[in-house]
Order: sequence, then structure tokens, then C-alpha cells
Amino acid sequence: MITDNGPIHTSAAGEELWSHGTAAFPCGCYRTDLHTDEVPWHWHAEYEFGLCIEGLIDYRAGGERLLLRGGDAVFVNGGVPHTETHATGPEESCVEGSLVCRPSMLYGTEQSSIYHSYFRRLAGPTAPQVVHLPADGEPWQREAAAAAHRAHAAVAADERYADVTARELLTRVCLAVLEHAELGRAGAALKTGGRDLERARIMISFIEEHYAEPIGVSEIAGAANVSVREAQRAFRSVVGGSPMSYLTDWRLYEASRLLRTTGEPVSTVARQVGFTSHSHFARRFRERYGHTPAEHRNR
Repeated sequence: MITDNGPIHTSAAGEELWSHGTAAFPCGCYRTDLHTDEVPWHWHAEYEFGLCIEGLIDYRAGGERLLLRGGDAVFVNGGVPHTETHATGPEESCVEGSLVCRPSMLYGTEQSSIYHSYFRRLAGPTAPQVVHLPADGEPWQREAAAAAHRAHAAVAADERYADVTARELLTRVCLAVLEHAELGRAGAALKTGGRDLERARIMISFIEEHYAEPIGVSEIAGAANVSVREAQRAFRSVVGGSPMSYLTDWRLYEASRLLRTTGEPVSTVARQVGFTSHSHFARRFRERYGHTPAEHRNR
């Protein structure tokens, strides 16, 4: 069964607070209209198989920035922060799909030969973090993208044997990733990237806990126990922007949520999310969403 994504909430460590699927079938199936719903930066222990169903998607994960077109897919390993936004005009459709799957659904237990022979490498020091699977790419990429889309369709339609179909197809995607991804290069990058990922997670969680307070880049860097310069470098390598840009984006995301779910005056919402100037808040909100806070609430 498919689920329309709602607001994503994260823990103090930045991990998404959501149980994907069920205990019997731990694989969540989602469909999101990126013109109406936001997907903020988040991470989870599960694998994510992201799909572009319609339009163009600006997909960012693990320091990579990808443009996904209809039929494309992307594999995101567990623990990798990611986000996606529309890259189309306001009148064009932009729909993202995803399957978020507990790894053990595919290999069983860590005592299994399937885990030891294959999936252990997806958790090891040479594991790829993000792998783009364009629909017009190399044969293995085309096949993997088609398999991910087919798995999503089976679960979304609640087909007979959907659980078996999804498990088989997603296993094929993972094996293709392992066989063809440049593991040596990915591992070399991960030695630095792993440290950057951890620092970025700490800074992200600090921002999401303290965004309503008058914090600056020095406080954000201090949370990760690094210099301002190192904080900016590590954050940019993972997220693609600066800590202060992320702080502003998160404040606006929270403001958007409050405007849609509460009746608080716009000026109160601005203060609640950390803006000291109402005019500055209104200007930045319009730049971000293309309309005023009041119009956002009415929409």
C-alpha cells in the first residue's frame, strides 16, 4: 500500500522518527508531490530507493547532487542524510516515489550466507553511499532503475505476492550496486566522508533542536567540536550548502508547518521559529515559497 508523505520529524540525532512498513513487511512505500510537500534533510538506518515518477527532481544525498528524470532511480545507503525538491516550473508535475526498506528484509539475519557474501559489503568501509540509476544509463543502471520502479508499483498497488516481488527486485538493485559501483573509490572517499557525515549529523541535530534560538555559525561549529572553517567545509561536503543556509531553510520549513497547522498570527510564527524581524521573515518566506506567509496559510 502506498502512503502520501506528510511532515518528516527527526530525533535529536537527526534520525527520522517513523516506522517504515510493518513488522511483517518492513518496507514503506511512498509517493510525494514535491510541489505541495517538502522533504527536509533527514536520515534513517534503512536503505532508500528513490524514484522520479514525473518531472525533474533535485536530489541531494551524501554530498552528491543529482537531477532525476522520469524513470530514474537512486540508491541511498542507511545513515546518509538526504533531501529532494522539485526542479520543474510551478505548472509542471513533479512526483517522487520511494521505498524505504529495512536491510534485513532482503538478507534475513546477519548469520545468513546472503548477508556474509553480499550485504555485509553494503555496511562495510567500502560501501557506496549514493548510487544514481538513470533510466537512460548503462544497461545495469537501466535494469536496476526499472526493477526499483517495478517494486514500487507492486507494493503501491498491493499486488498479490507484492512482498515477494519487492524483496526479489530490491535485492537485484542492491546486487547491481555492489557489482558495478566503484567500491574502491567510494571507500577512499568514505574515510573522510564518514567523519564529515558524523559532524554534519551533529550540526543538523543541533540546528533542529535550537533553531528558535539566536544561534550562529560559531555555536553550530561548537556543537561538533570543530572550528568554524572546518564546520563549513564538512557541512558543505555533505549537505551542499552552509550551516547558516540550512538554519534559515529549517526555520522556514518549521514556519510553513506552523502556518498550515496552527492559527497563530504570522508575526508570532516568525518569532517562534527564530526570526527577530517580521519584514525579514516575510521576504525570506516569499523567496523560498513564492508567496507570502498569509497566502501560504490560505493555500
